[in-house]
Amino acid sequence: MDSESLKKFQECSLKARTLKVTLPSGFEFDFILPTTGRFLAFTKGKKTQDDLIQLLQEGFPEGLNVEDLPLDDFNYLNEVISNFFEEMMKKKESQTGSETTQENS
Repeated sequence: MDSESLKKFQECSLKARTLKVTLPSGFEFDFILPTTGRFLAFTKGKKTQDDLIQLLQEGFPEGLNVEDLPLDDFNYLNEVISNFFEEMMKKKESQTGSETTQENS
């Protein structure tokens, strides 16, 4: 892959991973979903939660952090994250299922 193709791929990847999130309070920010490599680096438990909070805060204006959000906004973010991981797992399961079906054909 030449450097121009790589640059184009990276720009498309970034665009595809960027979500505009609007919280119930009206606060808007861009949440850039992590790359696959960063997802693979996540571990279970508190470290995962800390990593996700750090990722979220990267889209916040400077000086604002998760602790500054109203409780409704924080609960909404938790739901968005939960839904994201559920959808990821569904996609993975459906891809695995279709690969198994193709292998059995």
